[in-house]
Amino acid sequence: MNSRGWSMRSEEFIELTIGKPWANRACGFDAVDCWGLICLYFLHVKCINIHHSEKYDADEDFITCFTDEVCFWTLCDTSHSADIFVAYVGSMPAHVGIIINGMAYHSRSESSHVRFDKIRTIERLLLKWNIIIMPLIEIQRVPGMPKERYRIGEGENLQCWLERQYLHSDVRITLNGREIGDDDEIDIILFGDDHVVIYDQPKGGDLIKTLLNPLEYLNPIKFVQKVFSALRGGVSSASYPGQAKTSPNTSLKQQTNIARNGEARPDSYGQVRAYPDLIQESSFEYINNIKKVTEWMDFGIGSYEITSVRYSESNLGSFAGASYAIYQPGQTIPLITEVFSFDDIDGQELPGPNESGNFPIQTATTTNVTSGEFSGGQARVTIPKNSAFDYFYDLAKPHSVSFIINLTYNTVSGPVTRNVTVYADLYNATTTTSGTPAVQYYNFFFTNLGGSDLAGVPADATVNTTIFTLNDNQALTVGPSFAPVPAEQIWVHLNAQLGTGDYARATVIWWKIDDNNTQIPGTTEAINVGLNNDGENSDNKYGTFKFTPSSGYGRYAVQLVRTNNSNATSILNVEAIQMGGSA
Repeated sequence: MNSRGWSMRSEEFIELTIGKPWANRACGFDAVDCWGLICLYFLHVKCINIHHSEKYDADEDFITCFTDEVCFWTLCDTSHSADIFVAYVGSMPAHVGIIINGMAYHSRSESSHVRFDKIRTIERLLLKWNIIIMPLIEIQRVPGMPKERYRIGEGENLQCWLERQYLHSDVRITLNGREIGDDDEIDIILFGDDHVVIYDQPKGGDLIKTLLNPLEYLNPIKFVQKVFSALRGGVSSASYPGQAKTSPNTSLKQQTNIARNGEARPDSYGQVRAYPDLIQESSFEYINNIKKVTEWMDFGIGSYEITSVRYSESNLGSFAGASYAIYQPGQTIPLITEVFSFDDIDGQELPGPNESGNFPIQTATTTNVTSGEFSGGQARVTIPKNSAFDYFYDLAKPHSVSFIINLTYNTVSGPVTRNVTVYADLYNATTTTSGTPAVQYYNFFFTNLGGSDLAGVPADATVNTTIFTLNDNQALTVGPSFAPVPAEQIWVHLNAQLGTGDYARATVIWWKIDDNNTQIPGTTEAINVGLNNDGENSDNKYGTFKFTPSSGYGRYAVQLVRTNNSNATSILNVEAIQMGGSA
């Protein structure tokens, strides 16, 4: 990136896009439509995101890219490089492009590719066109309020222009998408395609001082010394090694409640509207069908007088059951419950047993079996490595399966050879190599064997090498999902859409795992839980179920199986699973 903050030169952008085919709603370097070409240019050449409308991505009419975006642009009488032009058919905007070096650069569906045209060609084809340019300078004084926009002439000196503005003593400035830092020069000349954004952010009590002494407010601007020392003739103060940056929620453009890993605690002064940092993941649970959320936040270093605690613009007291507590330095903080969510659980539906008509969902078969054996209530089958069985090798285990194998065993009437279907849990899979030349083998291990075919088979039956078919029978199960961190409890959050008198039941199964997500034997537990609708109308029911595993503190794998049939008035979802415990 060069000193002006641009990540790509116009010439490089043209080389990547010229001649690329037009495709509706495309925005990439392989294919692009007219609006996508403009978005790519400003994003990669100017480091500015000018696309704000989701409607355009949703394949609505072309006019949405104009009506939803034009509020950010300024109409211009003459064209400059990097200006946007809008072409009309009649009174309706129908096409957009960009001016580069006095030529119209655009993606036309009629020509099916990105190309240059003379501006007069665009005028002749599309009746009317306007030059639209991005605002050159924007000032954000209050979060949420519209930015002040200024269009100044080319050749203006940024430092001189800033000295004439009435700004507070702490500002952040971006030039073409890149924030001006400690070592950057602001005594620069602005060009017509430059884009400057100024975040005027009161800090350190200076807003209060300004209100009490309006005459000082009219004095020339005083910038933060370390960034704008050039304006004051001073020298930037050096940063100490290891000095931590304060939380960016002191910046008006970044004030929000999020966790900020790696950032220092907030350091606020004077009268401020604070957006405390979250210090852990949100903790929530359902009690009597009402969601209770607990947030732990850090206002900053030192003591504060806290007033008017709000959720957005509403006082917290206006929400039924809502409350808050402030803990100043030296006060005892009560026990904090930490929770950590399972990343791969996000509202999955639990299908009922009646939805099993299409199973198995995955199957693999081979007629090349190396060996097999049954012993001690378990089974092993070895086959040459076969890509059709990769799915089963990679499964999280244990996993419910069925397999077909050919057996020979003796009866009173003589030897019997037949295929048998065995239902089991696939609890391990390994690879081995042997022979010259070397051959790789898959070894599948099964436990909890069952099924009617197996009932009459003696223990000394011989496994033949003619067939092995493996089926996935666990499509009705959500999981197993693996805990991100060890903890003391498992919290399962369920929600159900239930008609009058309907209910939903599920079995929650968990087992302890090691660092490789391998099951620790003897730690499996299960419990059946559910939700009911005893009301007179259809309703959504919510519940949180907490379990303390008997195997103690550690990481666990969790899976859920619905045990009653589902239907249109009985739908059960797993909203979230969390590991919980005391901090």
